[in-house]
Amino acid sequence: MKILLSLLLSLLPILLMAQTRLEGHMEISHRNFLPFDGFHIALKSNSSIHLYNMESPSSFHVINWKPQLFNTIPFQIIAGYYLETSEDNYLIKDTKTNNTILEARNLWEWSKNGGLAQLNKEGHPNLSYLYFDFPGQPIDTLTKGAYLKIFPNAEKGLFRWFSILGKGSGMFPFSEGLATIKSPESLFGYMDKSMKIIIAPQYITAGSFYEGLASVQNKDHQWGFIDKEGKTVIPFSYQAQPTRFSCGLARVTNSKGKQGYINTSNELVIPADYTYATPFYKGHALVREEVNSPILLINKEGKIVERYDSKYYYLDEFNFEIPLHYKTEKFSPTLRQLMDTGKAIFRKEGRYGLIDINGQVILDFKYDLLKDYQNGLMLARTSTFENGKTVIRDGVIDESGNYRFVFYEGDGF
Repeated sequence: MKILLSLLLSLLPILLMAQTRLEGHMEISHRNFLPFDGFHIALKSNSSIHLYNMESPSSFHVINWKPQLFNTIPFQIIAGYYLETSEDNYLIKDTKTNNTILEARNLWEWSKNGGLAQLNKEGHPNLSYLYFDFPGQPIDTLTKGAYLKIFPNAEKGLFRWFSILGKGSGMFPFSEGLATIKSPESLFGYMDKSMKIIIAPQYITAGSFYEGLASVQNKDHQWGFIDKEGKTVIPFSYQAQPTRFSCGLARVTNSKGKQGYINTSNELVIPADYTYATPFYKGHALVREEVNSPILLINKEGKIVERYDSKYYYLDEFNFEIPLHYKTEKFSPTLRQLMDTGKAIFRKEGRYGLIDINGQVILDFKYDLLKDYQNGLMLARTSTFENGKTVIRDGVIDESGNYRFVFYEGDGF
Protein backbone atom coordinates (compact mmCIF):
# COMPACT_ATOMS: atom_id res chain seq x y z
CA MET A 1 0.00 0.00 0.00
CA LYS A 2 2.80 2.38 0.95
CA ILE A 3 4.61 1.55 -2.30
CA LEU A 4 1.47 2.32 -4.33
CA LEU A 5 0.96 5.62 -2.48
CA SER A 6 4.59 6.61 -3.05
CA LEU A 7 4.21 5.82 -6.76
CA LEU A 8 1.08 7.96 -7.05
CA LEU A 9 2.79 10.85 -5.26
CA SER A 10 5.78 10.59 -7.58
CA LEU A 11 3.49 10.68 -10.62
CA LEU A 12 1.41 13.60 -9.35
CA PRO A 13 3.64 16.37 -10.79
CA ILE A 14 3.61 14.62 -14.16
CA LEU A 15 -0.18 14.26 -14.07
CA LEU A 16 -0.59 17.91 -13.15
CA MET A 17 1.60 18.95 -16.07
CA ALA A 18 -0.17 16.65 -18.53
CA GLN A 19 -1.06 18.33 -21.79
CA THR A 20 -4.69 18.65 -22.84
CA ARG A 21 -5.35 18.72 -26.55
CA LEU A 22 -7.82 21.37 -27.72
CA GLU A 23 -9.33 21.53 -31.18
CA GLY A 24 -8.73 24.65 -33.27
CA HIS A 25 -6.13 27.29 -34.09
CA MET A 26 -5.32 30.45 -32.16
CA GLU A 27 -4.42 32.54 -35.22
CA ILE A 28 -7.22 33.97 -37.35
CA SER A 29 -5.05 35.97 -39.74
CA HIS A 30 -1.42 36.98 -40.11
CA ARG A 31 -0.25 37.84 -36.57
CA ASN A 32 -3.81 38.30 -35.38
CA PHE A 33 -4.50 35.99 -32.45
CA LEU A 34 -7.68 35.11 -30.64
CA PRO A 35 -7.79 36.21 -26.98
CA PHE A 36 -7.05 34.41 -23.73
CA ASP A 37 -8.32 35.92 -20.48
CA GLY A 38 -6.96 33.30 -18.10
CA PHE A 39 -10.30 31.52 -17.88
CA HIS A 40 -11.43 31.14 -21.50
CA ILE A 41 -9.63 30.49 -24.76
CA ALA A 42 -11.10 30.96 -28.23
CA LEU A 43 -9.83 28.84 -31.14
CA LYS A 44 -10.68 28.99 -34.83
CA SER A 45 -11.86 25.84 -36.59
CA ASN A 46 -12.93 26.09 -40.23
CA SER A 47 -16.07 28.27 -40.18
CA SER A 48 -16.56 28.34 -36.42
CA ILE A 49 -14.94 29.49 -33.21
CA HIS A 50 -14.60 27.11 -30.26
CA LEU A 51 -14.83 28.87 -26.89
CA TYR A 52 -13.27 26.73 -24.14
CA ASN A 53 -13.60 27.14 -20.39
CA MET A 54 -10.25 26.30 -18.78
CA GLU A 55 -12.01 24.65 -15.83
CA SER A 56 -13.77 22.15 -18.12
CA PRO A 57 -11.80 22.06 -21.39
CA SER A 58 -13.36 18.78 -22.54
CA SER A 59 -16.32 20.70 -23.97
CA PHE A 60 -16.65 23.97 -25.83
CA HIS A 61 -19.23 26.43 -27.09
CA VAL A 62 -19.45 26.66 -30.87
CA ILE A 63 -19.69 30.13 -32.41
CA ASN A 64 -20.54 30.14 -36.10
CA TRP A 65 -18.49 32.38 -38.33
CA LYS A 66 -18.55 33.03 -42.06
CA PRO A 67 -14.97 33.89 -43.09
CA GLN A 68 -14.47 36.72 -45.55
CA LEU A 69 -11.40 37.57 -47.59
CA PHE A 70 -9.20 40.27 -45.97
CA ASN A 71 -11.52 40.37 -42.96
CA THR A 72 -11.04 39.09 -39.43
CA ILE A 73 -13.84 38.45 -36.98
CA PRO A 74 -14.34 40.95 -34.17
CA PHE A 75 -13.90 38.53 -31.27
CA GLN A 76 -13.03 39.67 -27.77
CA ILE A 77 -13.39 38.39 -24.21
CA ILE A 78 -13.82 40.86 -21.37
CA ALA A 79 -14.53 39.92 -17.73
CA GLY A 80 -16.82 36.97 -18.38
CA TYR A 81 -18.45 38.22 -21.58
CA TYR A 82 -17.53 37.67 -25.19
CA LEU A 83 -18.24 39.27 -28.53
CA GLU A 84 -19.26 37.27 -31.58
CA THR A 85 -20.85 37.87 -34.98
CA SER A 86 -24.11 36.49 -36.30
CA GLU A 87 -24.68 37.22 -39.99
CA ASP A 88 -24.55 41.04 -40.11
CA ASN A 89 -24.97 41.58 -36.37
CA TYR A 90 -22.68 41.80 -33.36
CA LEU A 91 -23.62 39.91 -30.21
CA ILE A 92 -22.33 40.45 -26.68
CA LYS A 93 -22.88 37.20 -24.76
CA ASP A 94 -22.38 35.79 -21.28
CA THR A 95 -19.64 33.12 -21.18
CA LYS A 96 -21.47 31.14 -18.46
CA THR A 97 -24.96 31.04 -19.97
CA ASN A 98 -24.26 32.00 -23.61
CA ASN A 99 -27.23 34.37 -23.30
CA THR A 100 -27.15 37.42 -25.57
CA ILE A 101 -26.81 40.68 -23.62
CA LEU A 102 -26.89 42.96 -26.65
CA GLU A 103 -27.46 42.58 -30.39
CA ALA A 104 -26.43 45.44 -32.65
CA ARG A 105 -26.00 46.13 -36.35
CA ASN A 106 -22.74 48.00 -35.80
CA LEU A 107 -20.52 48.10 -32.75
CA TRP A 108 -17.44 50.27 -32.65
CA GLU A 109 -16.71 50.52 -28.97
CA TRP A 110 -16.94 47.84 -26.30
CA SER A 111 -14.79 48.05 -23.21
CA LYS A 112 -15.07 48.00 -19.43
CA ASN A 113 -16.31 51.59 -19.69
CA GLY A 114 -19.26 50.55 -21.83
CA GLY A 115 -19.72 51.26 -25.48
CA LEU A 116 -21.61 52.50 -28.51
CA ALA A 117 -23.75 50.52 -30.92
CA GLN A 118 -25.80 51.25 -34.01
CA LEU A 119 -29.34 49.91 -34.30
CA ASN A 120 -30.99 49.94 -37.72
CA LYS A 121 -33.56 47.16 -37.76
CA GLU A 122 -35.93 49.57 -39.50
CA GLY A 123 -33.44 50.69 -42.13
CA HIS A 124 -31.21 53.73 -42.65
CA PRO A 125 -33.93 56.41 -42.30
CA ASN A 126 -34.54 55.27 -38.71
CA LEU A 127 -31.02 54.70 -37.47
CA SER A 128 -30.50 55.08 -33.75
CA TYR A 129 -27.39 54.91 -31.60
CA LEU A 130 -27.27 53.11 -28.30
CA TYR A 131 -25.02 54.05 -25.39
CA PHE A 132 -24.57 51.16 -22.98
CA ASP A 133 -22.79 50.23 -19.79
CA PHE A 134 -20.55 47.19 -19.68
CA PRO A 135 -21.34 44.55 -20.75
CA GLY A 136 -24.27 45.85 -22.80
CA GLN A 137 -27.01 47.25 -20.59
CA PRO A 138 -28.62 50.27 -22.32
CA ILE A 139 -28.08 53.73 -20.88
CA ASP A 140 -30.07 55.55 -23.53
CA THR A 141 -30.80 55.48 -27.24
CA LEU A 142 -30.00 58.50 -29.35
CA THR A 143 -32.68 58.51 -32.06
CA LYS A 144 -32.93 60.92 -34.94
CA GLY A 145 -35.77 62.70 -33.17
CA ALA A 146 -33.75 63.07 -29.97
CA TYR A 147 -30.78 64.37 -31.94
CA LEU A 148 -32.93 66.97 -33.73
CA LYS A 149 -34.17 68.21 -30.35
CA ILE A 150 -30.55 68.86 -29.42
CA PHE A 151 -29.66 70.34 -32.83
CA PRO A 152 -32.92 71.67 -34.39
CA ASN A 153 -31.19 72.90 -37.57
CA ALA A 154 -29.37 69.64 -38.18
CA GLU A 155 -31.25 68.71 -41.36
CA LYS A 156 -30.35 71.88 -43.18
CA GLY A 157 -27.58 71.93 -45.76
CA LEU A 158 -25.56 68.80 -46.53
CA PHE A 159 -26.00 67.16 -43.12
CA ARG A 160 -27.05 63.52 -43.08
CA TRP A 161 -28.18 61.84 -39.85
CA PHE A 162 -26.38 58.55 -40.49
CA SER A 163 -23.05 60.40 -40.88
CA ILE A 164 -22.94 61.44 -37.21
CA LEU A 165 -21.67 58.17 -35.83
CA GLY A 166 -19.88 55.14 -37.12
CA LYS A 167 -16.49 53.56 -37.16
CA GLY A 168 -13.84 56.28 -37.10
CA SER A 169 -16.32 59.00 -36.12
CA GLY A 170 -14.38 59.93 -32.99
CA MET A 171 -17.32 59.22 -30.71
CA PHE A 172 -16.64 57.51 -27.38
CA PRO A 173 -18.91 55.96 -24.74
CA PHE A 174 -19.70 57.32 -21.31
CA SER A 175 -16.79 57.77 -18.97
CA GLU A 176 -17.23 59.36 -15.56
CA GLY A 177 -20.82 60.22 -16.50
CA LEU A 178 -20.17 62.07 -19.76
CA ALA A 179 -19.99 60.99 -23.40
CA THR A 180 -18.89 62.83 -26.51
CA ILE A 181 -21.54 64.17 -28.89
CA LYS A 182 -20.85 65.25 -32.47
CA SER A 183 -22.63 68.25 -33.95
CA PRO A 184 -23.74 68.59 -37.60
CA GLU A 185 -20.68 70.83 -38.05
CA SER A 186 -18.45 67.92 -36.93
CA LEU A 187 -17.54 69.61 -33.66
CA PHE A 188 -17.46 67.69 -30.39
CA GLY A 189 -18.97 68.41 -27.02
CA TYR A 190 -20.23 66.33 -24.11
CA MET A 191 -23.64 65.19 -22.85
CA ASP A 192 -24.77 63.42 -19.69
CA LYS A 193 -26.81 60.21 -19.44
CA SER A 194 -30.09 62.14 -19.74
CA MET A 195 -28.94 63.32 -23.21
CA LYS A 196 -28.51 66.86 -21.94
CA ILE A 197 -25.66 68.86 -23.47
CA ILE A 198 -23.25 69.73 -20.66
CA ILE A 199 -20.37 71.12 -22.75
CA ALA A 200 -21.34 72.68 -26.09
CA PRO A 201 -19.73 71.21 -29.24
CA GLN A 202 -16.68 73.35 -30.01
CA TYR A 203 -13.70 70.98 -30.36
CA ILE A 204 -12.45 69.25 -33.50
CA THR A 205 -11.37 66.23 -31.42
CA ALA A 206 -12.37 65.23 -27.90
CA GLY A 207 -11.28 62.39 -25.64
CA SER A 208 -12.99 60.62 -22.76
CA PHE A 209 -12.92 61.92 -19.19
CA TYR A 210 -10.46 60.33 -16.78
CA GLU A 211 -9.63 61.60 -13.31
CA GLY A 212 -12.01 64.50 -13.99
CA LEU A 213 -10.23 65.79 -17.11
CA ALA A 214 -10.44 65.20 -20.86
CA SER A 215 -7.98 66.10 -23.61
CA VAL A 216 -9.53 68.20 -26.37
CA GLN A 217 -8.27 69.86 -29.55
CA ASN A 218 -9.40 73.37 -30.45
CA LYS A 219 -9.99 74.84 -33.91
CA ASP A 220 -6.34 75.94 -34.05
CA HIS A 221 -5.35 72.27 -33.73
CA GLN A 222 -3.83 72.80 -30.28
CA TRP A 223 -4.39 70.34 -27.42
CA GLY A 224 -5.35 71.09 -23.84
CA PHE A 225 -7.49 69.69 -21.01
CA ILE A 226 -10.94 70.67 -19.76
CA ASP A 227 -12.90 69.73 -16.65
CA LYS A 228 -16.49 68.49 -16.55
CA GLU A 229 -17.86 72.01 -16.58
CA GLY A 230 -16.00 72.81 -19.78
CA LYS A 231 -13.44 75.02 -18.07
CA THR A 232 -9.96 74.99 -19.61
CA VAL A 233 -7.74 73.56 -16.88
CA ILE A 234 -4.61 73.07 -18.98
CA PRO A 235 -4.09 75.63 -21.77
CA PHE A 236 -4.15 74.72 -25.45
CA SER A 237 -0.39 74.64 -25.88
CA TYR A 238 0.40 71.13 -27.14
CA GLN A 239 0.86 70.18 -30.79
CA ALA A 240 0.57 66.43 -30.15
CA GLN A 241 -2.27 64.80 -28.28
CA PRO A 242 -1.43 64.10 -24.63
CA THR A 243 -2.42 60.78 -23.08
CA ARG A 244 -5.21 60.56 -20.55
CA PHE A 245 -4.42 61.42 -16.94
CA SER A 246 -3.55 58.36 -14.89
CA CYS A 247 -2.05 58.45 -11.39
CA GLY A 248 -2.35 62.24 -11.63
CA LEU A 249 0.04 62.46 -14.59
CA ALA A 250 -0.35 62.78 -18.36
CA ARG A 251 2.31 62.21 -21.00
CA VAL A 252 3.02 65.20 -23.25
CA THR A 253 5.32 65.71 -26.22
CA ASN A 254 7.46 68.81 -26.78
CA SER A 255 8.40 70.49 -30.07
CA LYS A 256 11.44 68.20 -30.44
CA GLY A 257 9.32 65.05 -30.17
CA LYS A 258 10.55 64.20 -26.66
CA GLN A 259 8.08 62.99 -24.04
CA GLY A 260 7.63 63.84 -20.39
CA TYR A 261 4.82 64.11 -17.84
CA ILE A 262 2.71 66.95 -16.50
CA ASN A 263 0.50 67.09 -13.42
CA THR A 264 -3.01 68.56 -13.31
CA SER A 265 -1.48 72.03 -12.73
CA ASN A 266 0.34 71.73 -16.07
CA GLU A 267 3.70 71.52 -14.32
CA LEU A 268 6.29 69.38 -16.10
CA VAL A 269 7.09 67.21 -13.11
CA ILE A 270 9.07 64.63 -15.12
CA PRO A 271 11.23 66.28 -17.82
CA ALA A 272 10.66 65.53 -21.49
CA ASP A 273 13.79 63.40 -21.86
CA TYR A 274 12.25 60.30 -23.43
CA THR A 275 11.78 59.05 -26.96
CA TYR A 276 9.20 56.50 -25.75
CA ALA A 277 7.09 56.66 -22.62
CA THR A 278 3.96 54.81 -21.49
CA PRO A 279 1.05 56.25 -19.48
CA PHE A 280 1.42 55.67 -15.73
CA TYR A 281 -0.12 52.59 -14.15
CA LYS A 282 -0.13 51.97 -10.39
CA GLY A 283 2.39 54.76 -9.91
CA HIS A 284 4.92 53.57 -12.51
CA ALA A 285 5.74 53.96 -16.21
CA LEU A 286 8.13 52.43 -18.72
CA VAL A 287 10.35 54.87 -20.62
CA ARG A 288 13.29 54.82 -23.00
CA GLU A 289 15.59 57.81 -23.50
CA GLU A 290 16.68 56.83 -27.02
CA VAL A 291 15.65 54.17 -29.52
CA ASN A 292 18.42 51.78 -28.46
CA SER A 293 18.86 52.77 -24.82
CA PRO A 294 17.76 50.63 -21.84
CA ILE A 295 14.10 50.47 -20.83
CA LEU A 296 13.59 52.20 -17.50
CA LEU A 297 10.87 51.58 -14.93
CA ILE A 298 10.27 54.92 -13.21
CA ASN A 299 8.02 56.09 -10.38
CA LYS A 300 5.91 59.27 -10.15
CA GLU A 301 8.94 61.27 -9.01
CA GLY A 302 10.80 60.26 -12.17
CA LYS A 303 13.23 58.10 -10.20
CA ILE A 304 14.54 54.92 -11.82
CA VAL A 305 13.17 51.85 -10.03
CA GLU A 306 14.66 49.27 -12.40
CA ARG A 307 16.68 49.18 -15.62
CA TYR A 308 16.14 46.56 -18.36
CA ASP A 309 18.33 45.40 -21.24
CA SER A 310 18.54 47.83 -24.17
CA LYS A 311 17.71 44.92 -26.50
CA TYR A 312 14.33 44.46 -24.81
CA TYR A 313 11.06 45.93 -26.07
CA TYR A 314 7.98 46.29 -23.91
CA LEU A 315 4.60 45.36 -25.36
CA ASP A 316 2.20 48.12 -26.37
CA GLU A 317 -1.53 47.61 -26.66
CA PHE A 318 -2.52 47.77 -30.31
CA ASN A 319 -5.98 46.52 -31.17
CA PHE A 320 -6.42 45.91 -34.88
CA GLU A 321 -9.76 44.18 -34.44
CA ILE A 322 -13.23 45.65 -34.46
CA PRO A 323 -14.55 47.29 -32.36
CA LEU A 324 -11.82 49.89 -32.29
CA HIS A 325 -10.68 51.30 -29.00
CA TYR A 326 -9.19 54.66 -28.14
CA LYS A 327 -5.50 53.74 -28.33
CA THR A 328 -4.23 56.47 -26.04
CA GLU A 329 -6.44 55.16 -23.20
CA LYS A 330 -4.61 51.84 -23.18
CA PHE A 331 -1.83 50.78 -20.84
CA SER A 332 1.16 48.75 -21.93
CA PRO A 333 0.48 45.03 -21.22
CA THR A 334 4.11 44.69 -20.06
CA LEU A 335 3.68 47.51 -17.55
CA ARG A 336 0.34 46.14 -16.31
CA GLN A 337 1.84 42.68 -15.83
CA LEU A 338 4.89 44.03 -13.99
CA MET A 339 2.81 46.03 -11.54
CA ASP A 340 0.06 43.42 -11.08
CA THR A 341 2.19 40.27 -10.82
CA GLY A 342 5.86 41.28 -10.64
CA LYS A 343 6.46 39.45 -13.95
CA ALA A 344 5.93 40.44 -17.56
CA ILE A 345 6.38 39.51 -21.21
CA PHE A 346 9.09 41.38 -23.11
CA ARG A 347 10.34 41.01 -26.67
CA LYS A 348 14.00 40.65 -27.68
CA GLU A 349 15.34 40.33 -31.23
CA GLY A 350 11.98 39.20 -32.53
CA ARG A 351 11.46 36.58 -29.80
CA TYR A 352 9.44 36.70 -26.59
CA GLY A 353 10.36 35.88 -23.01
CA LEU A 354 9.11 36.32 -19.44
CA ILE A 355 11.15 38.25 -16.86
CA ASP A 356 10.49 39.43 -13.33
CA ILE A 357 10.37 43.03 -12.19
CA ASN A 358 14.07 42.89 -11.22
CA GLY A 359 15.10 41.80 -14.71
CA GLN A 360 15.68 38.11 -13.93
CA VAL A 361 14.78 35.85 -16.85
CA ILE A 362 11.99 33.36 -16.04
CA LEU A 363 11.35 32.11 -19.59
CA ASP A 364 14.19 32.64 -22.05
CA PHE A 365 13.61 34.53 -25.29
CA LYS A 366 12.97 31.50 -27.48
CA TYR A 367 9.26 31.92 -28.19
CA ASP A 368 7.80 33.08 -31.51
CA LEU A 369 4.86 34.36 -29.48
CA LEU A 370 3.96 34.95 -25.85
CA LYS A 371 0.68 36.74 -25.26
CA ASP A 372 -2.05 37.42 -22.68
CA TYR A 373 -0.18 36.52 -19.49
CA GLN A 374 -2.98 35.69 -17.05
CA ASN A 375 -3.05 33.69 -13.81
CA GLY A 376 0.42 32.29 -14.45
CA LEU A 377 -0.57 31.09 -17.94
CA MET A 378 -0.05 32.58 -21.41
CA LEU A 379 -0.50 31.85 -25.10
CA ALA A 380 2.69 30.54 -26.69
CA ARG A 381 4.11 29.50 -30.04
CA THR A 382 7.46 27.78 -30.47
CA SER A 383 9.33 26.60 -33.54
CA THR A 384 12.05 24.04 -32.87
CA PHE A 385 14.31 22.09 -35.21
CA GLU A 386 13.77 18.38 -34.54
CA ASN A 387 14.93 15.37 -36.58
CA GLY A 388 15.79 17.47 -39.57
CA LYS A 389 12.61 19.54 -39.70
CA THR A 390 11.02 22.53 -38.01
CA VAL A 391 8.16 21.70 -35.63
CA ILE A 392 5.57 24.35 -34.70
CA ARG A 393 3.71 24.14 -31.37
CA ASP A 394 0.83 26.38 -30.29
CA GLY A 395 -0.79 26.26 -26.88
CA VAL A 396 -1.05 27.63 -23.36
CA ILE A 397 2.05 27.33 -21.17
CA ASP A 398 2.80 27.99 -17.52
CA GLU A 399 5.69 29.96 -16.02
CA SER A 400 7.92 26.88 -16.21
CA GLY A 401 7.39 26.62 -19.96
CA ASN A 402 5.23 23.49 -19.68
CA TYR A 403 2.41 23.19 -22.20
CA ARG A 404 -0.83 22.84 -20.24
CA PHE A 405 -2.97 22.96 -23.38
CA VAL A 406 -1.86 22.19 -26.92
CA PHE A 407 -3.78 23.49 -29.96
CA TYR A 408 -1.42 22.62 -32.78
CA GLU A 409 1.70 20.57 -33.23
CA GLY A 410 3.05 19.86 -36.70
CA ASP A 411 5.59 20.54 -39.41
CA GLY A 412 6.60 24.12 -39.99
CA PHE A 413 8.95 25.05 -42.78
